[in-house]
Amino acid sequence: MKLTTEQRQEIEFREQDIVAFHEGLFGFPNLKRFVLVREAEIEPFIWLLGVDEPYCALPVMDPRPTFPDFRPRPDPASIERLGLDSIEQALILVVVLVPKDGTAITANLLAPIVVNPELMIGTQMILSDSRHRAKEPLPLAASAG
Repeated sequence: MKLTTEQRQEIEFREQDIVAFHEGLFGFPNLKRFVLVREAEIEPFIWLLGVDEPYCALPVMDPRPTFPDFRPRPDPASIERLGLDSIEQALILVVVLVPKDGTAITANLLAPIVVNPELMIGTQMILSDSRHRAKEPLPLAASAG
């Protein structure tokens, strides 16, 4: 399968590469199917690209290498709905905000995206743990500011 991004870049993917978000994502409740697009030039960031609306490309990242203390504790029912036995089995991503004004790049640690990589289903959840913030500065971005 192929889709063309807003920047006219063609992305090829297979049907089994699609992650289904039955409830959509915050801000995009009608978009249910996404693919993860990795580009070496922007690592550790990954694009979460809308299959049905390729204009929707969210930069995401695995927060654990950058925020080693990040240990989300979602409610057990959320984990069970994804078909997981524990959060350790999940692919965890957070949405990254790159402001155009040059201020600090931040990660939304309060609302991680949790994916079952075997079933390719995911959800975005709000954590009740107040240690996590919606706009947590990335350490390199914070020191550069």
